[in-house]
Amino acid sequence: MKFMKPHIVLAVGLLLTLAIPASAFALTPAEVYRRTSDAVVLILASHERGGRSKGTGSVVAPGRVLTNAHVVQDDAGNNSKRILVFLREDNRNDDSRRSYEKGRVARVLRSNPDLDLALLEVQGLPDLAPIPLGNSKQMQIGDPVLAIGHPENGGLWSLTSGRIGSVIRNHGKIRGRHVFQTETSLNRGNSGGPLLNESGLLVGINTSIARKAKDGLAITGVNFSVQSNVARDWLTRAGLKLPAAPAVVPEDNAVAGIRRTQEAETSQVSTSKPPESTVVQPQPLTEEGLLTKPRPFKDKDLFSLFMSEQNSAFNKLMEKQDSNFDQLMKEQEDTFDEDMDKAFDSF
Repeated sequence: MKFMKPHIVLAVGLLLTLAIPASAFALTPAEVYRRTSDAVVLILASHERGGRSKGTGSVVAPGRVLTNAHVVQDDAGNNSKRILVFLREDNRNDDSRRSYEKGRVARVLRSNPDLDLALLEVQGLPDLAPIPLGNSKQMQIGDPVLAIGHPENGGLWSLTSGRIGSVIRNHGKIRGRHVFQTETSLNRGNSGGPLLNESGLLVGINTSIARKAKDGLAITGVNFSVQSNVARDWLTRAGLKLPAAPAVVPEDNAVAGIRRTQEAETSQVSTSKPPESTVVQPQPLTEEGLLTKPRPFKDKDLFSLFMSEQNSAFNKLMEKQDSNFDQLMKEQEDTFDEDMDKAFDSF
């Protein structure tokens, strides 16, 4: 009986390993959540001209949080002066609580309403492992993705899953605003949260949704996330030094390190500025399309497509829910203002 030479066995083994789909070595959604959720934050902002915003953000560097501009700006585009950031470890899901715990004061370091991106500096943020930015150019239509955020009327730090449905360049005719369209379930409150790949790398910043066509037809599963390379380019211009994406290896599968090491090494993108002559006049995101409206939310905004004048019982139920929700929001707003006053007095 003849045996294959050792070097031939090694070569065959390597070919078999490379032939295995990369998805076979991916982290499970539970593993991605465990590795990243502590670096996902809840953001509350109170605007000087009235209104409040609730959104999500990701720790991308020590003391720095990346989110959407519309989470921390009012209707006129002014940066909010009163911003609080909350951590998952202090705020477990408990509907009996009337307020969030241990808010940390934050301020806007840089914002870009056209890209819908903002960078916050947060006081007293503990030493959390930042979520590394992946290379969005490596993402393809059909790739699975995850989102973590705080959807309206849902749980805090909720995990949803889906796939990349489309890749769109210059979204809204704004040069450089490249986005992913994804079926990953998003709602108001998910604004600014991370879109994650199977390696737990941030490949998008969730920013807007499509829920209603011009003729009133309901739209489902059409959500948009600003690509991570757009954010990296913008953050680099702001002078922020981002930590390198680590080669994360699942405990039970060392081969996965090949894929993640390659992803980390190729995650750099050009920071060259496009010629001014090629810039298209920006078309701001409409208020309907934003995940977070700069004012208290109401359930009827989400369910208005399915309500009818004839269904009075359903309308009354919704009105009652709206009233209860408004009361809860008022109580939360009072507590929020008190916490902000104390925080800024101590600051």
